[in-house]
Order: sequence, then structure tokens, then C-alpha cells
Amino acid sequence: MPENKLMKRVQHILSPLQGEEMAAATVRIHCAVMGRKPEDLSPADLPVLVKSIQESLIIFLGSDKAQAIARSIEMHAV
Repeated sequence: MPENKLMKRVQHILSPLQGEEMAAATVRIHCAVMGRKPEDLSPADLPVLVKSIQESLIIFLGSDKAQAIARSIEMHAV
């Protein structure tokens, strides 16, 4: 699958928490829900992607940690 910088940055932020494969799967799944291919992600997609990822992380990490990761993606992915 072709990759783009935004996709790789989001995966890089998630990988310490989930591992590389799960981080890549997270991005793929959330992009699919948005109707986008991960390699076609653009900065305009980031707010919806971040919200979707944050909501899924709440279950595993709690609200505060999920929110901190979402902020990290918003600040460092673009």
C-alpha cells in the first residue's frame, strides 16, 4: 500500500501504545469508516480521523489518555 506522510505520522504516534501493526490497522480502519484510503489522507481529514481514533481509544485507555493522544496527533501529525 502506498503511504503518505500524514498516515505515517499518525501511525508513529500510535505505535508506542499499540505496536506498529496495530497502529497501521487502526489508521486503515478509521480511514475506511471515513470512506478514505489511508494513502489519500490530507490535513483536511485530520479532525474527523482524530475524533474517531480518540473515541475508540477511550475504551482501552480512558478519557484523559485518549484525549492526550488525540491532542498529540493534532499537534504532531501535520
